[in-house]
Amino acid sequence: MAPIPQLENISKTVTKKVFLHPDILGMRIAGYEVLGKLFAHFVDAALRTSKKGELIALMLPEKYRPLESEDTYHKILRITDYISGMSDSYATSLFQKFSGISIR
Repeated sequence: MAPIPQLENISKTVTKKVFLHPDILGMRIAGYEVLGKLFAHFVDAALRTSKKGELIALMLPEKYRPLESEDTYHKILRITDYISGMSDSYATSLFQKFSGISIR
């Protein structure tokens, strides 16, 4: 089936005006920062590699807390399950707390 020129034009316009808009790009870049830092903090917590990690581990909901008997892969899998279930606003709020930007 041949592409419809009008749909191609709409697709290009939406990509340029919406997905590549500087405000949207900024939010996408910030999302990488938030998720990357949260992942690093929670892996640190799961593996108990620092005092801060030990404190963060106490903030994990019970069902996402790594078990001592688990191997590293399964500990990290619990963390990815937890982070993937977060809303954008919750993830941002945790990021701000862990970064010292917000204390509430």
